[in-house]
Amino acid sequence: MRKFSLHIYLLGFVAAAISFSLLLLAMAWLLRPNMSLQPESYPIEHINEVLKARKAKFDPNDPLILYKNVNYSEGTSGRWYPKGQSPILAELVKEWKLPPVAERVGPEPMVVEGVEGIGKYGGTWFRVASSPQDVGIVGWRLAPPSLVSWSPYGFPIIPNLAKSWEVSDNYQKYVFTLRKGVRWSDGHPFTADDIVYWYKEQKEINRKIPLCMKAAGEMGVVEKIDDYHIKFSFPKPNGLFLQRIAARGCEMVNSPAHYLAKYNPLTGNPEVIKQAMIKLNLPSSRAVYTYLKDVFNPEHPRMWPWVYKTYKANPPYEFVRNPYYYVVDPDGNQLPYIDRVLFNIKTASMIGITAANGEIAMQSRHIKFDDYTLLMSQQKKYNYKVLHWFSTERSQYAISVNLNRKIDPDRPETAKKNQLLNNKKFRQALSLAINRQNIINAVYNGMGKPAQVAPSPVSAFYEPTLYKSFVEYDPERANRLLDEIRLMQRDREGYRTFRDGSRMTFYLNLPNQISVDPAQFIVEDWKNIGIRAIIHQRARRLFFT
Repeated sequence: MRKFSLHIYLLGFVAAAISFSLLLLAMAWLLRPNMSLQPESYPIEHINEVLKARKAKFDPNDPLILYKNVNYSEGTSGRWYPKGQSPILAELVKEWKLPPVAERVGPEPMVVEGVEGIGKYGGTWFRVASSPQDVGIVGWRLAPPSLVSWSPYGFPIIPNLAKSWEVSDNYQKYVFTLRKGVRWSDGHPFTADDIVYWYKEQKEINRKIPLCMKAAGEMGVVEKIDDYHIKFSFPKPNGLFLQRIAARGCEMVNSPAHYLAKYNPLTGNPEVIKQAMIKLNLPSSRAVYTYLKDVFNPEHPRMWPWVYKTYKANPPYEFVRNPYYYVVDPDGNQLPYIDRVLFNIKTASMIGITAANGEIAMQSRHIKFDDYTLLMSQQKKYNYKVLHWFSTERSQYAISVNLNRKIDPDRPETAKKNQLLNNKKFRQALSLAINRQNIINAVYNGMGKPAQVAPSPVSAFYEPTLYKSFVEYDPERANRLLDEIRLMQRDREGYRTFRDGSRMTFYLNLPNQISVDPAQFIVEDWKNIGIRAIIHQRARRLFFT
């Protein structure tokens, strides 16, 4: 009887196994790729057009300059004089809800002309950000207000809120002449008082020295000469001052004194601050001040082309045209042309797919090389263009070694790491161990070339020995360099140890918007020379913290 039961059991097991196998075969049949479909082919004209577009370059001897010098003494007779505006604002002027455009812009506007000439009013710019904090680029990437600005190629530096400036021979004094009639988005005049207030805010409230105000480690001084003249003085030469304020302006044009002074936690109105703490349910005067400075505070006056409309807890976040924006085109039409900007929020890995689905109007931020094939294949279906721009970053992927690695007295390995990271032979070995061409072939489809983060051959600052410094793949030389600095001991896993024989582990930290693929190749390359490295990919806010 037992024998018979065993046979029944075995037959049942075999039947179940056969059924399962048949199910797998059926699934494989249903999910198999359709091999009868042929890959899409493209006419040679289309291929040549794409190849031509990929050869994006610029002529450093003929830089693109959008800024237009005009003669302000022409007054109302000047072609540039403010007279055109968006139909939306024109309607508000008719209803006496806004002053005329000339009064809003002022007699000395900044004049710029787009690459495609004079534009038309209207439309919505759809963008996608990786987080609510990422929406803040509207104030420092899309059209940042500053005393001076970059031209599209990075040179020359052009006037912005300052129409002119003077620099002392020793680069220790800078005097700027501000444009007359410029106003914040609430209509209040912008003057030298706002820059002075920003300076005091940094020194007294934030208690830090902004990079642009730092010269040889010491902070410069800001002084008001009159409403339209402001002086910056430095204890040592600060030759990069113009470049630094053009880069992000140190956000010195984001502190309207008339709005913020009464909330200043050190010198503000105590009763006003107290009422704000109650209204906003915040615990301190500093918390109130931080809240009011946030990009999502619609009451904060700005100098941006678009200002935040109404607070919303969830996206899309809407920014509408600033009626007091101080920039016009050569025909005197107040900018911007676009009515509003809408920001949706997606995880960084989904932004390229969102663009490929035609949900973005224009964007380069967070669009990665990984998305290229998908974007190119979908552009006809969703009626968008993939523009091949010349990258000024000059590197698709770069590693920054932490030369000021913190030393913790309770963790001896931190001092050992600090010493190694500051040893140039160690850094040279890490560089020589990376097979850059292998990464380019595998991750970037062979597009690109091994190079250091340095000016490229088209730049006036190109230096070939810097551009190619330690980029060749030479693990044997890398091993010799590590032996020279006495990292010769190995642990039982084959990795090098510190000189005293203790375990050595480094971390390659990445923010989550950066592709992890190259890092995986790099840690394997470093493993081949005995350096243990572990990838840590973190949320962007945690990475910067």
